[in-house]
Amino acid sequence: MANGLAPGIVKYQDKYDNAQLPQDDFLKVAKDLISQCHSETYVFVNQPGLSRSDFKQHKQSMHKLYNYVLTSSTTVKFEKIDIVQNDDIYEELIAYTMDKCNIDDKIDIGGNVTDRYQPFVEARTRVLRVDFPPLPQQGQYVEGIGTRKDVLQANDEYLRYVMGTLPTPKHTVFYMSLEKSEVPDTETSLSYDIWPEIFTNPQRKVEIDRNDRVAKEMPKLVPYRPRIDTEDDKYLTVLDQEFIDNHYGIIVLIIGVTIAFILLQLGAVKVKKPSKPQITKDVTKEKKTQ
Repeated sequence: MANGLAPGIVKYQDKYDNAQLPQDDFLKVAKDLISQCHSETYVFVNQPGLSRSDFKQHKQSMHKLYNYVLTSSTTVKFEKIDIVQNDDIYEELIAYTMDKCNIDDKIDIGGNVTDRYQPFVEARTRVLRVDFPPLPQQGQYVEGIGTRKDVLQANDEYLRYVMGTLPTPKHTVFYMSLEKSEVPDTETSLSYDIWPEIFTNPQRKVEIDRNDRVAKEMPKLVPYRPRIDTEDDKYLTVLDQEFIDNHYGIIVLIIGVTIAFILLQLGAVKVKKPSKPQITKDVTKEKKTQ
């Protein structure tokens, strides 16, 4: 699965769906996806012992992975891959990825859910490999680990932690078991599809970038349309001819009173004269002069 769009990959879903996919054909599809170099982080997850029935029986324990698949722009699934015994195809794919996309950094994560690797913040392309321990058998309880359901849920949370520490959302993820899964005899006759509500949805065949946050074109502005039609509404104004005709007398009276008031105020300013200062005699000084 890839967060961004990888054109031409979805076609392999119909070509190999429900078929025993030879290892060489799987490598061809994987390299076709990788060669587009559209991601900034390539994550290779190995979950030994994983089987198709886990996606049905333990779906709730894998809901983080489910959401990643659901929201990816490009996602394909192959239920039956004929992997040559003891052949680590991840190492071949990782070497191809680093060479094709000019990647220098590779981080190996043991997959121990109690450990936390040092997250990186530099936004340069990297390869991550996560190797989880083998799953317990169906119905088996392992001391200190739990049941198969418990382990799948813990690994799902750890995968969420790993994905959450990536500096950008542009990633490509491979999730599979590199070892042949032991399927109980009670399940060999049963048919399990991997999340058919996702992979059989016709919309998944449409190649669009579901995570493109940047619009390719500026959106067209919708013209303003008021909920109430005000086109015929008339606004009251003193310049309206109908208003002047109906209130002509009152308007003339108001204007005349206003002009008269202004003239009276101007006349009052001109008529008013400044008062003379009062002169007081110094009586004491006058008596002395006499």
